[in-house]
Amino acid sequence: MRQLREEHENLLDEMKEFDRWNSFINILVVVVWVCIKIQDIQSIDDEEPATPRRNDNGGIIARRSH
Repeated sequence: MRQLREEHENLLDEMKEFDRWNSFINILVVVVWVCIKIQDIQSIDDEEPATPRRNDNGGIIARRSH
């Protein structure tokens, strides 16, 4: 009975350790995803011209929607 209790406690400890790593990996995935999204937004902003584009008649061309 004592051995069974020790095995149970060891399994619980292993599960807690697994949960810690799982949480860490989930947070890491979210951080990487946010960084990629920020990079995408910055690259879109870099593509836009600083001044409005004009057509041949001198009218301003509307910005592209993203």
